[in-house]
Amino acid sequence: MLIREENILSPGRDRQGSVVVEFGLVATVFIALIIFLLVLGLWLYNSSVAAQAARLAAHHLAVTGDARESRDQALRHLRTASIAAEGTDVMVWRDGDEARAQANLSMKNFYPGLPKLLGGDKWNGPIKIQRKEGCVIEYRFRNPSEFN
Repeated sequence: MLIREENILSPGRDRQGSVVVEFGLVATVFIALIIFLLVLGLWLYNSSVAAQAARLAAHHLAVTGDARESRDQALRHLRTASIAAEGTDVMVWRDGDEARAQANLSMKNFYPGLPKLLGGDKWNGPIKIQRKEGCVIEYRFRNPSEFN
């Protein structure tokens, strides 16, 4: 006895080609989602690295009072820990009783077709990350006359 399988949804039609079309549609969306999640993770990681560099610079300035060494230490951290960064910069300054630092990092845009897809130039160019931190300056640097 020969049993023949038939498609219940569309009896009498061949549906083998529809699987390839459905896979093409789903795979395109899935790959775009994976790339988006990778870029988002990279942005979050680099944002954390920039915040840590600003924290390091502000703390070092508050403890040592040496702005140049604070900036160099933060730049070293940015350059060694960041991923896919195009440009890095750190600014360190005193603001009253606080030491302040700002870390700037720019990373590549991994969606080259995004400006055309969404329209406009705001999606073009590198992704810029800027983080600011502050730390209270040690008492000996706020009141140097007491330590002479």
